Amino acid sequence: MPRLFQPNKAKPITPVFNVADLGNGEAEITLYGEVMEESPKDYWSGESLDGVYISVQEFNEKLDSIKDASHITVHLNSCGGDLFAGLAIHNVLKALPATITVKVEGIAASAASVIACAGDEVVVMPGSIFMVHSAAAFLFGYYNSADLTTMCSQIDACNKSIVNVYAAKTGRDIAELSELVEAETWLIGDEIVDAGFADTLDESSTSTTEVDEDGEGIVTNGLHHDVSAFHNLPTARIAAAMKAGRPDTDKVTTEVEGDNPAAADAHISAAPPQAAEKEGEDMDYESLTLDNLRAERPDLIREVENAAATAERERIAAIDGIAASVPADMVEDAKYANPMDAAQLALAAMQRDAQARAAYVADAKEDEDDSGAEDVPAAPEPSEEEDEEAKAKAEVADAIAYVKKIGA
Repeated sequence: MPRLFQPNKAKPITPVFNVADLGNGEAEITLYGEVMEESPKDYWSGESLDGVYISVQEFNEKLDSIKDASHITVHLNSCGGDLFAGLAIHNVLKALPATITVKVEGIAASAASVIACAGDEVVVMPGSIFMVHSAAAFLFGYYNSADLTTMCSQIDACNKSIVNVYAAKTGRDIAELSELVEAETWLIGDEIVDAGFADTLDESSTSTTEVDEDGEGIVTNGLHHDVSAFHNLPTARIAAAMKAGRPDTDKVTTEVEGDNPAAADAHISAAPPQAAEKEGEDMDYESLTLDNLRAERPDLIREVENAAATAERERIAAIDGIAASVPADMVEDAKYANPMDAAQLALAAMQRDAQARAAYVADAKEDEDDSGAEDVPAAPEPSEEEDEEAKAKAEVADAIAYVKKIGA
C-alpha cells in the first residue's frame, strides 16, 4: 500500500490518541503517533501491540462523541504513516460542520501533513516541524514490468492527491508544490507559515525537538519518531530553532568531529524541557511515571523496549524449537497465557508426562483390585467323577505296561 512514512499548553499533552468533548460546543482531538488504517495486532494472539497509533478505525468510532461540537481543536504530533489513512482522516475532518483548528505540537510530517491541511486554521510554534514528500511503496516478492508499471501509476496518483490537498490549503501552484513534494521539503516554525501550510505562528508556545545521535530518530514533545526512511532531516536548522526559542541555550550542544561540518550537523541535539527542569535536581521517585520517564529519557526507554522485544522473540523461537515434542496446548500456554522459557516448558512437559504415567499405573492397579482376579485359580480343579476316571485310566495303563514287561 502506498505509504507516507513516517501543544503546546502550559502542561504538555500526554502523547496519546484521544477524542474529548469539553462542553459549550468545544471539543479536542489529540493525534500523537503513527497514522495507520487500524492499530497493529499480534499475529498469534490477536492482541493489540504496544505503541502510539492514530488509526482510522478508532478515529471514526470516537468521532461520534463530538459530532455536535461547533469548534474542534486538533493537537497534532505525528511523523505520518499510511497515506490512505491520512487522507481518510483529512476528509472526515473537512466534512465536519465544526470549525477546525489544527495545532502542530511537534511535527506534522508525511501523511500527518495531509491531516494538518484539514484545519480551517493551522497554528504552529517556532519549533514546529512540517515535512512534505512523495509517496512510497514497500514491495516484497517477485514482479514483472507490467506489475511495476501499475505500481508506478498508483504512486503517481497518490502524489497527485497529496499535491491537491496542499494546493487547497495553500492556494499555491500545483507544479510548484509538486517540486516541494519531490524534493522532500522540511519547514520549521515561521517557514511553515511563509509556505502557506500554516496560518498562525504562536510565539507564546514552544515545541521541543531532540535529534538522535545516529540521525534516525527525533523526539518531539516527548514522543519518539522514526525518521530513518527520510533523507533530508535538517538537524542543524532544528537545533538552531530550539536555541533561538529557549533561554537555556546552553542545553543545545554541537559535537564537532574534526573539520567535518556534516559530522557536526549530525550531532546537534536539544534537550526536552522536562529534562532541563530536572537537571541538577533530585528526582522525585514517588511521582515518577512511565510517561514522565519516556519524556525525560526516551533513549533509555527505547533501549529497554528493544531489549525486551529481542528477548521475547528469542523466547518464542526457543519454544518453537522444542514444540514438536511438547503437547500443543502447553506450547500455546507457554507462549502467551502463562509465559515461560523453553527450559521451563520442557521441565513442565516432563513433569506432566511423569504425572500421567503415575496416574496410569495407579488406575491399572485399582482396576486389577476391583476385578477380583487374585481370587481366580490358574486352572479349574477336577470334579470327583473326573478324579476317579483319571485314577482308573492310570491303573489300566500301569497294568498294560506290567503285562508287556512280563511278556517280554
